Amino acid sequence: MIGSRVSTVDAGAAACPPSSRCRACGTDRHGRAGCAGGLCGRTAYPRKVVDFVFRNALISKNGAMTARGTARRAVVLGMAVAMAAGCGSDPVEPVSLPAPAPALPSVTPAPTLPDLLGESDVTTGPPAVSTAPPVTLPPSSRPPLTPSASPTPSKTAGATASPTPSPTPSGIPTAHADGVLERGETGAEITGLQERLTALGYWNGPADGRFGPLTQQAVYALQKAAGIKITGTVDAATITALSDGVRPVAKSRKGHRVEIDLTRQLLLIVDDGAVTKIFNTSTGTGKHYRYQGKRYLAKTPAGQFAVDRQVSDWRYGPRGPLYRPKYFTGGIAVHGAENVPSWPASDGCARVTIAAMDWIWKKRAIPVGTPVQVY
Repeated sequence: MIGSRVSTVDAGAAACPPSSRCRACGTDRHGRAGCAGGLCGRTAYPRKVVDFVFRNALISKNGAMTARGTARRAVVLGMAVAMAAGCGSDPVEPVSLPAPAPALPSVTPAPTLPDLLGESDVTTGPPAVSTAPPVTLPPSSRPPLTPSASPTPSKTAGATASPTPSPTPSGIPTAHADGVLERGETGAEITGLQERLTALGYWNGPADGRFGPLTQQAVYALQKAAGIKITGTVDAATITALSDGVRPVAKSRKGHRVEIDLTRQLLLIVDDGAVTKIFNTSTGTGKHYRYQGKRYLAKTPAGQFAVDRQVSDWRYGPRGPLYRPKYFTGGIAVHGAENVPSWPASDGCARVTIAAMDWIWKKRAIPVGTPVQVY
């Protein structure tokens, strides 16, 4: 405090402008009652006088000036005014000094933060439970993402939201703002979704908290395995499938192989009967098409095959590009593609995403000689 007072006096005494405003408070009350600084802008007090004034303006620990300090300050200020009266072109207006004040009683120390806020506001315990009544959802609102404790979600319009959501297994996302998780969203809910999909074997790349095309592919595969509506978004039914740990069951029982489920449009990597990786795939449409004047059927043949050749690059076939294809019968292959919908869309090959095909090559998941079972 003393340091800041000295700085104020120095600034006010640096010059003697013709203005009659006080440099300490910016008003024309210099040296009078109401002047914040009590010093005139036209008065240049000598440095030694200023230092002497503030050295003798004794202040007690609790911020109150002692009676002795008040009396001494009055005498010293009078001396300072007398010494500096000749500064400037105008005479200095005399300053009325107050009489010494009696000693002030000791002041109670300022309250601490807990005293101001109240003990409950600074305690790091659990938050208090709100006693507000539950909010009634309008009939058009989407259902909460967290699955209900009942096996069949309630369809009653105007259902009351439960104040405490039902527990879900670790890593499974819970309710979102609009009731679903969908492509383009980010955050901890998406990370939990990705980690849960990976734990169940649905390949979707690394968990990065972004609901992108790979996460959507994995959601497609989960919804196909669960037999629920295929939307690519995570709603209450999809959350239930995640919670229940829905996974497809392999048909083979021995060895390492690929299984392609034409009915559900799934590609599985299987080891001794255990499904280790699950991909969304898009196979032949089952429709006829014409190429160079000839009629062909876009069909993925069922049966037992094996990978007999592969190309670690783009292969430009007569009907379009194939990324790093692994052929298992004639010109039919498992290959990467830019477009992998949830329905049959190819001319006979089994499509997966570009990133999934890179992973298959990197992990040697389908080397030459791998059996391929199509059903």
